Amino acid sequence: MAIIVKTRKEVNDAGERGYRILKIEALKFGDLPKLYCDGYPSVWKISLSPELTIRVNEETTLCLYENTFYTEEKMAERLAIIAEAGQRLHDINVKLARERAKWRRIITFIDGKENPSSAKEEILSIKTLRKEGRLYYRNKRGQIVPLKEEA
Repeated sequence: MAIIVKTRKEVNDAGERGYRILKIEALKFGDLPKLYCDGYPSVWKISLSPELTIRVNEETTLCLYENTFYTEEKMAERLAIIAEAGQRLHDINVKLARERAKWRRIITFIDGKENPSSAKEEILSIKTLRKEGRLYYRNKRGQIVPLKEEA
């Protein structure tokens, strides 16, 4: 899910141009991978709260609040961090999908040892394919979609 910030351009009483936040849509903390939430930058909403939490680094946490005015400079700063955090989440999701595709299969252990015939059993739910040198996987809807290659 993308982070959606709906705004209205305004000029405040001090004559500063900026944006008033109308609505914020983002994933909740509990819906994000732990690997993402433990690092920086990261962005999430907390349940029904009208705020977006933006963790920049260990010492700095910013917020965006609905129905609040932000100058162009403050908004640009927050949007740049949100974009970086969104790319980081995408990269983590690709990495996790690859790991799951490599690891996920049925293995039978007999007397504490892996049964050699179980290595031939098929991968569960995510199947990886190679087409034209690119890596693809089958998503939950059954669609074949490309995985982003690591740089």
